[in-house]
Amino acid sequence: MKKLYTAVGGLQFRGNIAGKRCPVLVVNGNETTPNMSEMILWSTLYWQILTEDELEAQFEAKKKEVNYADSMSASAVMFWMIRRGLIEEGIGDTYEDALYDLLSRLYITPIEVNPLLDVVSFVRMVFRDKLPVEYAKQVFRRDKRTDSERQIMKLLHKVKLTTAETVRCFDRDVFDLQTEDEVVEKLYQDDYTTSENIADEMRIVPCCRAVLTDISNLYLRKQIVFDRM
Repeated sequence: MKKLYTAVGGLQFRGNIAGKRCPVLVVNGNETTPNMSEMILWSTLYWQILTEDELEAQFEAKKKEVNYADSMSASAVMFWMIRRGLIEEGIGDTYEDALYDLLSRLYITPIEVNPLLDVVSFVRMVFRDKLPVEYAKQVFRRDKRTDSERQIMKLLHKVKLTTAETVRCFDRDVFDLQTEDEVVEKLYQDDYTTSENIADEMRIVPCCRAVLTDISNLYLRKQIVFDRM
């Protein structure tokens, strides 16, 4: 069996301990304060999709990088983080099956871009930090999206959808969703589709692979994050 892993939720900072702000992981609005091993593992998987071997190698490398030593392996830390919903695991006969299992039930949140903040950050990098203009341009270069990726992002800015529900939108040619009520009305209008079985249904539709590829690419390019409801 093939297995893949990624991080769920987002990172925020709260409070102040000994003059330092504390990181918290936020999943579906619920905050969890991670220990050092958990923080290293979660950050290793953020905007990445890794096999267990890749995760183990990067986890150990990051621990060395921050000069942190403990006896916990990546698999041991990951076990508890999966149970707490901070990490997602996908399993399948092939890596494509594992990828769909990994992402199908997760909700997708687009990253909000603030053009003014980008301009201010660009100016600081060039004039305060003395970074070359060409380097700064690379950091703030505009993401180049395909037509289908743009369609996905347009959908996600209107309503919150899982990966499976996004596949359903393309399968049914439904792109005019505006509210959560319309999601139910247009994506769950038959007598058998539910939030529990839609992932299994969408796995076999012709457009599934293309939509899954687009969503994965948007994630790896740091345009979206995954969450739970």
